[in-house]
Amino acid sequence: MSNFSDLFGEISKDLNKGFETLNKSVNDLFNTATGADGEPQEGATTNEKGFTVPLINIVETPESFRVEVAAPGYEKKNFKLQIENDALIIKGKKSEVQANKGETSLMQEHNYDEFKRSFSLNEKINATKISAAYKEGILYVTLGKKNEFIQAHDLDIDIF
Repeated sequence: MSNFSDLFGEISKDLNKGFETLNKSVNDLFNTATGADGEPQEGATTNEKGFTVPLINIVETPESFRVEVAAPGYEKKNFKLQIENDALIIKGKKSEVQANKGETSLMQEHNYDEFKRSFSLNEKINATKISAAYKEGILYVTLGKKNEFIQAHDLDIDIF
């Protein structure tokens, strides 16, 4: 019968083999997502340093436009929004995540590089009606429309 040391050695070998398989799977997934040469696929945005910056969605409602910036791991304090030369500028900056004492980073594909996205504000936007909220990894920036561009819509009223 095996002793505890032999059993621990077998478990350790299995864990290492599992980690190697997981590492290969993550690398294969990353290469599929970015292309074999590590370049982002079409649709991804990179800054001048070649780092990927958050992707966005823009949604229009009858009263506003909403810019959704995918930025998991950030906090409200990591964003700066400005209006400059008829453009909305969204900046994000976060320090690199530091390993806790006693921890060693084995793989790090995710980074927090500084990013900047800007969007021209057209004549429909009321620059005084801009608000932002950060929830569950998404920065939501709402740009209110000027009154003359707000679409009329029917109200749902229950009649008794």
